[in-house]
Amino acid sequence: MRYVGILLGMALAGCASSPTAEEIAASDDYRCQDYGYSRGTEGYAQCRMQIDQQRAQARAAMAAAYLGAGGGQVRRTPQQAYQLPTPK
Repeated sequence: MRYVGILLGMALAGCASSPTAEEIAASDDYRCQDYGYSRGTEGYAQCRMQIDQQRAQARAAMAAAYLGAGGGQVRRTPQQAYQLPTPK
């Protein structure tokens, strides 16, 4: 029973930490409007594109750091060579 509570807590914590696409879009919208850009203008579109590019660069950097630290490597033990049985 104790493990069920721990697993449930971990699952809820994982859900709470990831913003939805709608929340991200709303945050980006607020940010660009806070900079003074109005929806539908070229400046607003550029602002949103720049935010998307920054987010993509951050994801790429995190992925590179993860893979560089050995996070994406599968560690395998060397296999012994298979020897055919010798005929008698």
